[in-house]
Amino acid sequence: MKAISIIFALFTGFSCGQNNYQKEITNVVMENLNNLELYDQITIIPGSGCGGCISGAERFFLENVENKNILFIFTDIVSEKKLKLTVGDVNLEKSNVLIDQKNQFYIKNFEEKIYPFKLYVNKGKVTSVDIF
Repeated sequence: MKAISIIFALFTGFSCGQNNYQKEITNVVMENLNNLELYDQITIIPGSGCGGCISGAERFFLENVENKNILFIFTDIVSEKKLKLTVGDVNLEKSNVLIDQKNQFYIKNFEEKIYPFKLYVNKGKVTSVDIF
């Protein structure tokens, strides 16, 4: 019974933090991006953090980079050269790819910053946010 209580407490704690992060990342996106109505989804991929998650997001990027309804944002880039080798410099030049050199989309004060996120957009407004 104690194990169930502990698991529930951990899940609840993470959920609350995630909601705060979702609000913050939504605000950052709404403040810093123009023409949101062009996209159905925004995928934010950090350069460091959860290695397996980031690798999965990079695979998703490579499989979907031609989909102009998805905006891809690479943030907290440790090495742009390494990123080019990983996903291809030609892919990074696509119109639906943004390299966040100022780290506007990397929110340092949240633990969730280490995970890639998908933001779903409808009529220029972010409607939901999911961890990748």
